Amino acid sequence: MHIPAFYEEIKSPSYIGFSQQAVRDNDGKLSVSLEQSLAAGGKIEKASLEGLFCYCYRYNVLPCDLNRNNILVQKTLQGEKWILVDGLGCTDWIPLAQYWAWWGRKKIIRKFHRFILNDKNLRILFKNSAEIKQYLQQLTYRL
Repeated sequence: MHIPAFYEEIKSPSYIGFSQQAVRDNDGKLSVSLEQSLAAGGKIEKASLEGLFCYCYRYNVLPCDLNRNNILVQKTLQGEKWILVDGLGCTDWIPLAQYWAWWGRKKIIRKFHRFILNDKNLRILFKNSAEIKQYLQQLTYRL
């Protein structure tokens, strides 16, 4: 899974949050965010990006705030796996993407395209915006 288990909603006068499963590496340590991983000299594994995108696309998991701080890099025996921990759901006034998978998948492609295009570490994996779109589209054909 690329999203942790949900436990409960937490409400206070200043915010609404939720409690989720702790994401741990294979050595038992808490996984760090993509931001922290890159700051510590970590590299982007394209397979991790593909895994998260394909999971979201297949199950119509809508990321509303896709950024480095909302993605944890979990180190497993098979390699790295990206886990989306925040910024989930459809924020549209009329949430068509949440109920109509075709619409949701179009939105997921747009969100990931924008995320890759606006992140310097991801953008260098591709020549231009058109190549990013083509790459994401090709991934959808495998699903």
